[in-house]
Amino acid sequence: MFKRIDNNQKCTRAFYSWQKGEYTKQMEKIILILLVAHLVSIIIMELVIYSFPFQNQKDWKRSLTIGTPVNILFNFLLFFISFNVFFSDGLFLTIKNLLTLKCSYQDITRLSTSCLVSVTISTVISGAAYQYVKKHCDTAKKFRYRSPLLFLFMITLIPIMIGYQLSRTGADFISINEVCRKTIAKPNFGDRDGDNDVSYVVIKNDGELAFDADKLFLSANGDDLRYIRVSGGRIHSGDTYTCLMEDDEGMDIKKKGGTIVYLSDVEGKILDSIVVPALARDESYQKNSDGWAVVRLSEEVSELLEAAAPVFSADSGFYESDFYLSLSAEEGETIYYTLDCSDPTVESDCYSQPIHVYDKSSEPNIFRSIQNVQEEYKQKEEIGKDPVDKAFVVRAMAVDKEGNQSKTITKTFWVDLEKYKDKTVISLVTDPRNLFDEENGIYVNGQQYEEWYNQSLEEDMQPDEKEIKTDGPIPNYMQRGEEWERIANFEIINDSGVMLNQPVGIRIQGASTRARGLKRFSIYSRKKYSGSKWFDSPVINDKPNHSFVLREGFKNAFVPSLVEDRDVGIQHGMPVEVFLDGEYWYSVYLLEKYSDSYFHEYYQLNSDNIQLVKNKTDPNLLRIIDAGYSSDEEAYSQINSVMDIQSYIDYICINAYVDNEDMYEQWNCLTWKSGVKEDAEYGDTRWRWLLYDLDLGWNSRLRDHTSNDIPWQVNTFTLGPAIGRKADPTMINQPLYKGLRKNSIFCRNLVLTFMDIVNTDFRKEHVQQKLEEFGNTSPKITDFFTYRSEYIVPYMAEEFELKGSQETVTLTSNRTGRPIKLNTIQPEIQDEWSGTYFTDYPVTVIATDEGFDHWEITANEITTKYYDETLDVPIVKGGVKINAIFQ
Repeated sequence: MFKRIDNNQKCTRAFYSWQKGEYTKQMEKIILILLVAHLVSIIIMELVIYSFPFQNQKDWKRSLTIGTPVNILFNFLLFFISFNVFFSDGLFLTIKNLLTLKCSYQDITRLSTSCLVSVTISTVISGAAYQYVKKHCDTAKKFRYRSPLLFLFMITLIPIMIGYQLSRTGADFISINEVCRKTIAKPNFGDRDGDNDVSYVVIKNDGELAFDADKLFLSANGDDLRYIRVSGGRIHSGDTYTCLMEDDEGMDIKKKGGTIVYLSDVEGKILDSIVVPALARDESYQKNSDGWAVVRLSEEVSELLEAAAPVFSADSGFYESDFYLSLSAEEGETIYYTLDCSDPTVESDCYSQPIHVYDKSSEPNIFRSIQNVQEEYKQKEEIGKDPVDKAFVVRAMAVDKEGNQSKTITKTFWVDLEKYKDKTVISLVTDPRNLFDEENGIYVNGQQYEEWYNQSLEEDMQPDEKEIKTDGPIPNYMQRGEEWERIANFEIINDSGVMLNQPVGIRIQGASTRARGLKRFSIYSRKKYSGSKWFDSPVINDKPNHSFVLREGFKNAFVPSLVEDRDVGIQHGMPVEVFLDGEYWYSVYLLEKYSDSYFHEYYQLNSDNIQLVKNKTDPNLLRIIDAGYSSDEEAYSQINSVMDIQSYIDYICINAYVDNEDMYEQWNCLTWKSGVKEDAEYGDTRWRWLLYDLDLGWNSRLRDHTSNDIPWQVNTFTLGPAIGRKADPTMINQPLYKGLRKNSIFCRNLVLTFMDIVNTDFRKEHVQQKLEEFGNTSPKITDFFTYRSEYIVPYMAEEFELKGSQETVTLTSNRTGRPIKLNTIQPEIQDEWSGTYFTDYPVTVIATDEGFDHWEITANEITTKYYDETLDVPIVKGGVKINAIFQ
């Protein structure tokens, strides 16, 4: 992606002012040449056709009066057709550019070519007319006009060809002026996340006329000069044009140097090239009067003179009774504050006395009662009628004598609301216009939708939901991207005090949930808000965090906490109570967001190289796995080199166990990989899976359950399509699973993995411990995990056509604490550990610690010693005991 940065606008205006006389003179010459040249062809035609007396032609004046306008219109029609045949750009815009002295070299090319074609055709017609006239005129007049005709035609061609050649010289003046491999130094260059980590190439035009940038290409590969097309716009005379490249679409400029950057045109002609030397981050290779040089970029931020921020006499938190809050500032500063969550300005209340902070819960709702936050709201039950708990929000800023403003400080106070004291509470505060403004508010339907909806009601259309979604304007809350991100203040408070208080960016998050009255948010730390892309302190899992998501649903946080050891990415999180602009909003979970920074923190990968695919499986992967491709061991290994099959197996097993009704390979899934090879465990460029959107696990209402269905009895492998879904979620009809299911190695690994997870992650004791940590003892949840394995394990055996019995495998060791790996798990062995497996497949044990001596395998009351560190152990009727002996 490219963005135009008009960073030389001041220089451009100065250049025009300084040389306007010469520039205008050159433009007038070009315009005069083109117009006169075309006018000459018209005069030729007039002379040829109307200067001779036709036989039986008496009324010359009438013929001339009628014929001349017709000829002129025909001639310009011919020019218009010629222009549009050769060029797609608008003719009138090109002529306007000429007349307003804003033309480019390409404009001259277009007009010159069109003039040449139309004049040539006009002259041919004139010649044909001459031949006709010759038969109807006396001999003297015939030869009298032959020479002028040819002479005028030659005179016409000369200025046109000169103009055409002039237009071709523009390429000689366009060149590369600067190259930067990567920088965070120029904040006005913010990338798609606003975190100022980009690369760029600066192009300069030293010619007399403008040059169309969209006719240019950049590449770091001489065999593919048209690798990246520069975005539309014009590089005016003496101006520079900065091509900003995002990491996922930019050129591969090597850090060690030696990369050649090419600038070419649409015809593949190389206009300029430069060999880029070794460049560190925040260094660029620039052209100056003495040649090229490596330059260290500085923070090009216009330093705002900032006043000192006001000081609050009390911090955000919970208070047993009302109190008076004092604000103070440095001498000579004036404090302005708001109590309605709006941004304080010099028009806000001026602080003069302490502010009374009290419990506002009994006051009417302001924001929770706003109705136009969902479609067809006038036909639905009113929302937010009952008062909700409320916090007291104070926002303040200071202004010094010179008029310099401080940053805004936001504090949130909960008075006599003890029920939140032992919980983690989030206060999101933003100017209400950012959420609820009809034009720009991200939480409401928006002005366009409202006008359409009200008109529909007036016409008694009574639009149903389908009509609204397909025919009506898109509501504001369905919009996406940085344009629909708003600044907010983000506070996290728990019983220990304030964990975090900083400005952030917020967006509406989710898919169908955007249409609900209580919407979810994505929360981003960005340099443009707080000075850093990382939150001020670790919030979740003691790791630096870049972004969070607020999601409802206990399952989205609880299930990942059970399977942290598996080969799938998970979002760590915690339960929170959320207040939005001082009003209680909902009880949800604060989860890490799957961002580039997430993969850097958890997998030690370069965040610039991450490829994240949402709601589909990579088409190339599906093409590989067809009906017969994955049926043998060699093919299976080849597929495993493209995707981490174990990650996919873990993903399938976890979702099947919890009966995730919203799991689709082509819709509701997330996969990722490192785009280039890296020297890290997960830098092998293989596709891997992430746990995502587990809201519709056990006991949801998506499927049309029969009256006999109990959540833990559902067969996820065979259950039919869910309500309202176009895709068939039945496991066997999902293309990736269907292809791999034909492979015996895949079947064996999935069966063993499924039992590994049942015996560890979903073990009753483990689930109960996690439920206590989450403070949730709901019978629906405990019952599900208590009884689920009794049903899903036989369903899995039926799916994979297992013929054997389920037997017990017991692990012991003569050295407590020594690591032993069983299939994909590493059980904790105190005295002994046991789990159940099917006799259809052997289990694999691996001794991973030094000092291992041998295995003692007891089956059918016979004990046998084996000395291999890795051993496949068959499961027999009555079970098997595996004892690891260390020296």
